[in-house]
Amino acid sequence: MQEIIDDNKSDITPGATNTDYFNKKIKECEIVLDRISEALISLDYDGNILYLHTSETKDLFAQLLNQVTNKNLWETFPILKNTELELYYKKAAIEKKPVNFIHYEVYSGTEKWFKISLFPLKDCINVYFVY
Repeated sequence: MQEIIDDNKSDITPGATNTDYFNKKIKECEIVLDRISEALISLDYDGNILYLHTSETKDLFAQLLNQVTNKNLWETFPILKNTELELYYKKAAIEKKPVNFIHYEVYSGTEKWFKISLFPLKDCINVYFVY
């Protein structure tokens, strides 16, 4: 890790600390995430919610997910058990390959189509929702 930090010191102003460098990189990532027009949920391989990002901060589902970070998605939202999302989550987890599908949702009188993409990584599965 120290080699990476040393190699990148030219990216920051002279005299800046490693903390300054990492804070700068975190801010850059936050800017990129804020420009994403979709929701992102990172789940570990046990189904626990690690991270949530959505540009729709008024969305009720997003507000609920912010309150349940580090809790199990399937236990917290049992309505999601035995759905396409759970089926494709398991498929992505087992095969370690990306999965894409289209989902139609009717919730509280609102109808939405979602393109859902699951991308398995080493320690988690990122789930993207495009509205």
